Amino acid sequence: MTSPKFIYVSLIMLPLIFGTVHSIRCYNCSSHSDPACADIKPSENSTLLQECSQPDAFCRKTLQTIVSESLTIITRGCGWIEFDKHSDDHCHVSNTNFKKETSCQCFTDACNKADGFIAVDVLILSGIILALISLSGY
Repeated sequence: MTSPKFIYVSLIMLPLIFGTVHSIRCYNCSSHSDPACADIKPSENSTLLQECSQPDAFCRKTLQTIVSESLTIITRGCGWIEFDKHSDDHCHVSNTNFKKETSCQCFTDACNKADGFIAVDVLILSGIILALISLSGY
């Protein structure tokens, strides 16, 4: 028999799990014109967080190093054409004599911040499922 508490919590959590359909939000900037773009922390620079206008958009972070000038530029923004070939971490690397570039794509809100890509939605969903299981008595 399902407890009323379990049903109540489930009804509250359903909108959190399925949510509303919206465009993905990504940090949109270039360290070439805005030095703050180089190291975005999750709780900072919310003015740089923008909604992508393309229907199947995702977030992208690109690190370019111009070898001759020893210049590194970090660009963050929306993407809409996925890489044909990429590594398991959804990154594409290209190196030439004058430029080294690593571009990574991710698929959750604000995932193109500093220090890699973390699937926050998966962590939240896992916590909700564990809470529901513990409340149900399994």
